[in-house]
Amino acid sequence: MKLLRTLFSLLVALVTNTTLLAGTCPLGGAVVDLVGFGSANCFEGAPTGALSNTNAAIRKDEGCTDTGNNFADFSVAAAAPRNSASPAKTCGTSRTLLSVADASAPEGQAGTSALAFLVTLSQPAGPAGVVLRWSTADGSAIAGSDYAAVAAGEARIPAGADRVELTVQVAGDGIEEADETLQVTVTSATGAEIADGVATGTVLNDDFPIVPIAQIQGAGERSSLTGRVVATRGIVTGRKANGFFIQSRDVDADGDPPPPRACSSSCARCPRSSPPAAGWWCAARSPSSCRRATRARRR
Repeated sequence: MKLLRTLFSLLVALVTNTTLLAGTCPLGGAVVDLVGFGSANCFEGAPTGALSNTNAAIRKDEGCTDTGNNFADFSVAAAAPRNSASPAKTCGTSRTLLSVADASAPEGQAGTSALAFLVTLSQPAGPAGVVLRWSTADGSAIAGSDYAAVAAGEARIPAGADRVELTVQVAGDGIEEADETLQVTVTSATGAEIADGVATGTVLNDDFPIVPIAQIQGAGERSSLTGRVVATRGIVTGRKANGFFIQSRDVDADGDPPPPRACSSSCARCPRSSPPAAGWWCAARSPSSCRRATRARRR
């Protein structure tokens, strides 16, 4: 940047080299930008307004306006010096775009769990940060029973940051059902443009049906469920080196005496150091897996 000053004018020229400028109006060549202040006789379009000891010519839009007309690009106001420590603003075609991503989370067996939607910016937020407002809407998930609705949520992304999470509380249960969905919409944003403001949240079912031991064994010599992944529950009656025996509870009995309603299973994740406690669920697969039952009792 070079200054050319006369008694009644001041020019500021932005150049691409260190060569001295010649003439009273050095436009073109190495000159990238030139500003003529007050009564200057060289300028782009028209000179800025008259300046004083306390006023300054300040480029509009925080330094981003450049139409090639000094009078239109600058406003005269109280001096407000800036330096390299002042917050920067990205000019030109670069915009701060906001997007929200789809999310999924297990439903859980009880209580609530968080379904988190990630909101990201295409570049770090400016000095004032970004404030966004959002809401939820039902899909196959129903507000009140499956999740806690949000009607007018607000989130902030501070200056220099580029993301924030929007959290929806999901209600857990023990009901076997299909995965359920809900929708999150960013309804408005200050400090960013909404590029993708709608996301789908999927509540993943983590419940499974309990198949009674009697149904697993069936009435024949071979179970009709052989080779299938099932889960059952019963009372632990004995232990082997690689598993244990379980027997039907009274409430699960089918009233068919023969054969005895008991089964054995090899459960890789069951305890080895002591007999398995009553109330383990055993999934009949290879290798089998165990889950703790909620209301089984020992006999």
